[in-house]
Amino acid sequence: KEWVEASLHQSGTPEALLRLSIHWDGSGPGRLVIIIREFQGHPARWYEKGVALATAVPRRWTLRAQDPQIKASQFMGGVLAYLDTMAGSEGSDPFGRGQTPRELVFLNQNGLVAEGTTSNIFMVKEKRILTPSTSSGILKGVTRDVVIGLAVQRGLELRETHLTRHEFYNAEECFLTNTSSEILP
Repeated sequence: KEWVEASLHQSGTPEALLRLSIHWDGSGPGRLVIIIREFQGHPARWYEKGVALATAVPRRWTLRAQDPQIKASQFMGGVLAYLDTMAGSEGSDPFGRGQTPRELVFLNQNGLVAEGTTSNIFMVKEKRILTPSTSSGILKGVTRDVVIGLAVQRGLELRETHLTRHEFYNAEECFLTNTSSEILP
């Protein structure tokens, strides 16, 4: 805690995103690396108009390959899925410069919706909030937990369940959650 607070203070960045990494080569105590960058957020139009979703061609790895509860700074799967799924398609800029930004939705090995490349996903249908259960092979995200807690606190019906791509295509509303995007329609 002291290292994080000292690093944040030394950075002089009042609105910041922090990434903590532990590096260990199998010997010695290992190293803690704290990366701090200014939080700039996404363009307002992303929150006003939402982002487009596309289904990733590759499937999310199985629970036996990597425990999804381990938050690893490993985005190669998402990058490769994006290149495989969106390369050469119209408006394929993931950052939405001049186009609608796109997020990929991964299906798990059973063909059920798991999560986005770096986001958890929710849908609204018939006044219920639905999200893939952790048994779908997802990371139990911090922002996801906040949304679930707020929904329950307000008496909204929320279910963690297995969901199909078809259910998402027919949802009344969808939104993504992660630390840097917060809640993104």
